[in-house]
Amino acid sequence: MRKASLAHLLVIDKPRNERSQAQNEPGRSRLIPRAGYDRLALMAGLSLVPISIAASEFFLSIAVVLRLVRLARSQTRMDFPRCFWFWLLWTGLEFVVWVQSPRPALGWSEIRHIILVGSLFAALPALGRKKDCRTVWKAIFITSSLSSVFLIGEFFWRLAHYRREISAGGDAGFYLRSGGLLHHWMVYGTVEILVVAGLLSFWSVYREERRRWWPSACINGLAVLLSLTRMAWITCLLLLGIDLLWRRSKWILALPLLPVALYVLAPSGVRLRLKLL
Repeated sequence: MRKASLAHLLVIDKPRNERSQAQNEPGRSRLIPRAGYDRLALMAGLSLVPISIAASEFFLSIAVVLRLVRLARSQTRMDFPRCFWFWLLWTGLEFVVWVQSPRPALGWSEIRHIILVGSLFAALPALGRKKDCRTVWKAIFITSSLSSVFLIGEFFWRLAHYRREISAGGDAGFYLRSGGLLHHWMVYGTVEILVVAGLLSFWSVYREERRRWWPSACINGLAVLLSLTRMAWITCLLLLGIDLLWRRSKWILALPLLPVALYVLAPSGVRLRLKLL
């Protein structure tokens, strides 16, 4: 029954009694980390995505290495899902294109990212408990709020500092757009779309915690508006509409008024950005 209930996982851990017996075997090295360190490293890596991609990759790499150690010591086993084979085909095609490129050094960073994504097939099952998943999402909401606070502050600083250039006809997106702690508006927009999707899902499932996460929702919503990334605006508005339709909320009737209200209340830099649509 236990194996059947965990069939959806990529890696299936041994029962606790078997793990304790294996740890007590004579000759077992004490340098091998105990089960749980890979989970902590994975949680840290996922939680740091909104503020530092480099730090996130560092901890994710640690989680993968620790997970591979457990695999080598037969403390867990691999069980690939169906999507893995589609990913493998896609990765193989990208690798062929990369090898045939006249300047393969320029594409090494993308190959490294693909390998890191593939390694997550082994690391992600460490989050086998619902409590761990909730903890990670809460940490992501906190770190994304921190990054969003920096973006909001930088927006108003740039608005005051470059007011003369913008008034003279300068592009508001060029002078005002930033990426918070991620330092690039495109990376920030991509991550923030995922954060908004997580917030909406968390909001729907854990209704008793809505009041606690209101500040985070407001900060991230304001930061999305001030990011001046139009695709992030459209995507987040679409996600909100899908969530309201899914919950059959009457607030869906007021959704068309939201862009109008934001346009009226938004700073001048946001309105200038909208005029370029």
